[in-house]
Amino acid sequence: MAEIAPLVDEDNDGDLEFALNGTSSHSGSPIEDAVKEAGIKFAEEHNGLLPTDASELAPYLKQPLDREKVQKVLSKIPAGVTTLQQLKAVLQ
Repeated sequence: MAEIAPLVDEDNDGDLEFALNGTSSHSGSPIEDAVKEAGIKFAEEHNGLLPTDASELAPYLKQPLDREKVQKVLSKIPAGVTTLQQLKAVLQ
């Protein structure tokens, strides 16, 4: 066995964990995950309202992210959805 260097793609990522009792995996975008987490914190402090601009999320991000990439994630919120509760209902 040999260890190889990971492939780095900041827009897409995946984890695999192997244990004696099974495996687990997660794939997705670290940027989308960070924006989602920050958006939830924003909504909690703004009566459930979702952010509409990347600048609103800056204080809630654990690390700075490219404004255009954050805005791209926010643009995926369906038209007319303005609250976290509405977004959760649409995604179910």
